[in-house]
Amino acid sequence: LLLIAAPAAAQWTTEYDIENDVSWYAAHMVTSTVGYVSGASGLIYKTTDGGYTWVEQTTPTTEEYFDIFFLDVNTGWAVGDNGTLCYTTDGGANWNTHPQQGVIATADLNDVFFLDSMHGWIGGDAGVILLTTDGGTTWVAATSQTSTDDVNEIGFFDALRGCTASDSDGLMYTTDGGVNWLAATVSFGPYPYTRSDVEAVWVIDDSTAVATGWGSSIGPQPTILVVSTDYGQSWDVPDPTYAYGAY
Repeated sequence: LLLIAAPAAAQWTTEYDIENDVSWYAAHMVTSTVGYVSGASGLIYKTTDGGYTWVEQTTPTTEEYFDIFFLDVNTGWAVGDNGTLCYTTDGGANWNTHPQQGVIATADLNDVFFLDSMHGWIGGDAGVILLTTDGGTTWVAATSQTSTDDVNEIGFFDALRGCTASDSDGLMYTTDGGVNWLAATVSFGPYPYTRSDVEAVWVIDDSTAVATGWGSSIGPQPTILVVSTDYGQSWDVPDPTYAYGAY
């Protein structure tokens, strides 16, 4: 089910039931009225009325699309299972398989993000990080990184400085546009995690980012919430006295 907020009330309502039995993984609104969702079985749907109605797009695969990102109303990217890498240049009317699909990476691709029309990045399983400096015409793999666990999401402050949300204590940062990645310094406060999987990262401004996920311990699975104010190089809990519960 796709849910959108009703402007007149502080609640969520079902606006349009696309498919009851389909898993939806990502949504991206390009404008206040134009947006997309992507999910299982190679499904991408588009709305042009702010989410009230949705129209299925024709895509070249039945693989799962884990993420979708649009640079503008015409140019968009979708990534997913087994190195799936597709793009559109006409607002989703036609989706094309990128020539490097299945060649540059065969692992699942979890996240795609563009800072501007030229600079973009993709994160995937087994430490896959791809980057482009020509608007997606060509993608290259990162030269080095300190974690080879799954990269769940990537965020960038500018064309050079960025960070990742990764599994198994894999928060990383880059200062050269994603060519090389270093391990961030992370403090989870007083909680004794035995494993920490960071699932999402959001860049707030030109130096600040927030990351969230979950941590393993004996028994509970507490929530992780950490903040960086130095371009992702170091992370700390916003309030060390907060008692993170099991959720």
